[in-house]
Formats: sequence, structure tokens, C-alpha cells
Amino acid sequence: WVFSGGQPHTALVVGDGLNISAYESLVPAHADAIGVLVRSNTKKDHPEIFWMDDEDLDELYEDVVDNLQHSLREPKLDARLRGELENCVKAMRERGDAYCR
Repeated sequence: WVFSGGQPHTALVVGDGLNISAYESLVPAHADAIGVLVRSNTKKDHPEIFWMDDEDLDELYEDVVDNLQHSLREPKLDARLRGELENCVKAMRERGDAYCR
């Protein structure tokens, strides 16, 4: 199961075995997922009780930007994935706060 950072942060799978996993800030390479991320800490889309510390959020944005830039510099990157990553960059610039732009 994959959930974006704007969704539940714990998954429980019951089958032949019991699997419990948790994560923080998994963001798929999709413009809509980036759009959810960059609306973090906004009153319209994210209840204040769940807001990240501003410094932590800025560090997270910095990590996302660094990883997008690193991936886009890869000469053998699949064309479809390159397009998705470029859409993510655009989403950060258009939908994000001042840091993202």
C-alpha cells in the first residue's frame, strides 16, 4: 500500500501474517501528491493541530527539491518519469509557499 503524506500514516495488513508499518512524508512522484504536500500548514487544507514545525517543513521541502533536481539531472531517466517529475516541479512553484517558488 502507498499513501501520500496527506493520508493516514499507518497501515495494517492482515493475511497469512500480521504486518504493521508506519512512515512519515512519503510523497509519490505526481503533481497532485506534491500539491497536497505544499498545502501543509495552511488553514484551508490542513488543520492547525496537525501542522509541522516550520523549520521541519522547510527542511522537508528542501529535501524534495534536492531529490527532484538530482533525479532530473539523470541522463538515462525514463521520459514518462521525467515528465511526471517536471510536473512536480511546476506544482511546487505554482501551488507552494514562498520557499517552493
